[in-house]
Amino acid sequence: MGKNLLDEKYLENYLNKLGIKFQIIKYEKPVISTKNAEQQINGIIAKSILLICDNKPLLCFLLGKDLIDLNKIKKYFNCNEVRLAKAKEVKEITGYDIVLYHL
Repeated sequence: MGKNLLDEKYLENYLNKLGIKFQIIKYEKPVISTKNAEQQINGIIAKSILLICDNKPLLCFLLGKDLIDLNKIKKYFNCNEVRLAKAKEVKEITGYDIVLYHL
């Protein structure tokens, strides 16, 4: 797969370059939802959602409490078909299992 641009160090460098204040937290227990993650750290969660838009990956970032509107995404990016990526696709495209980072 070559160099993975979504690894932890790359994310740290990228957010620092943009001047975004953040903290990466490693969870003691497995996290299965943003609500579960917020309970573990008592904080605000930012989540990334990998979509497939006309068979191309599209990574969206939003607050953990927010929901993504696939119809708005479809309209904004002028896609015929938009769907959530399957766990297997997330692993294939990013090289990682689904995880959460605290910002």
